[in-house]
Amino acid sequence: MTQQPDTKPGFYYVTVMRGKGDYRYLRGPFVNDHAGALAAVDAARFRSYDLDPRAAFYAFGTARADEDAGPGILDRLDAGKPVAVVSPDMAAFVDPTGALQKAGLMVQDGLI
Repeated sequence: MTQQPDTKPGFYYVTVMRGKGDYRYLRGPFVNDHAGALAAVDAARFRSYDLDPRAAFYAFGTARADEDAGPGILDRLDAGKPVAVVSPDMAAFVDPTGALQKAGLMVQDGLI
């Protein structure tokens, strides 16, 4: 069954869920375009398989945000923008306030 696109205004993203409550934006924002985000899910999933061998076990989908959260991880990688990768035990030292991770500039424990 195909999901019907949401018609609400907002910033739509392709998302990955690595575990309970561990979501990340991969692609987007698709401004007021849920159909575009839905259409990008499979490509983001397959790109993730190339970057993270555990991605086959993750859940992929879409999400809507009321505010622009900036480009997704894969969009930043494609644009050549930095995305730091650190292990969970080092995150407190690299990003003590959590600001880098909230801005999407730091990813813990894996690239995706």
